[in-house]
Amino acid sequence: MAFWISYLVGEMAELGGDSAPRWDTISGCGTVSNGEGNGMLEERMTQNILLAVAGLPGSGKTTYLSELAGIGWLCFDDFKNMAVRNSRQFRHSPHFATLLARLREGVNCAVTDIDFCRTESRAEASDVLRTELPNVEICWLFFSHTVEDCAANIVRRGRRSVREDLGELSRYSACYQIPHGAQERPCYRIPSELRVAAGAQKEMETGIVQPGTGELHRTCS
Repeated sequence: MAFWISYLVGEMAELGGDSAPRWDTISGCGTVSNGEGNGMLEERMTQNILLAVAGLPGSGKTTYLSELAGIGWLCFDDFKNMAVRNSRQFRHSPHFATLLARLREGVNCAVTDIDFCRTESRAEASDVLRTELPNVEICWLFFSHTVEDCAANIVRRGRRSVREDLGELSRYSACYQIPHGAQERPCYRIPSELRVAAGAQKEMETGIVQPGTGELHRTCS
């Protein structure tokens, strides 16, 4: 495990650039009361790592996981999508059995889901994982609570679900709270000129007014 960690650090350093994942952005591992704090990563021969990533829609979670996948991590994006009866429970994900199996094999995995914005969802996921795999080190990484950047990214990527995605951003932004001392990563931010151009185009095409008007403040349930 120690050799693998050293190798990974070297690989990350070679990637370089602002977009490449840095080892210190996933070092929020440690034993704390709420399981979400920031601590020192120990090179333990008996433990592998599960990196759980929380962040608002459009924050850059998928982009970040794709970068981790490129350096050997097994990544599960939108983990609860297509869950049994649309359940919010972590163990009802169609990927749950695969995740447990790979972690038992010693594979380091990363998982993200929009529902991790809820404190209760993160607590439930941590409890389930500690019950099933008590020797796995669970690390939480949080993307910053920057609604305007997230909304601009949602509009720019131009999915057909843009209205629904902005609605999800509205709902989850009301309840997303980053624990004190947790490992935090800035949201992906597109260049300002692209932000303005993309926003203007989408307003003409869909009639969606850009955020910042007080619209993104609804109750999270």
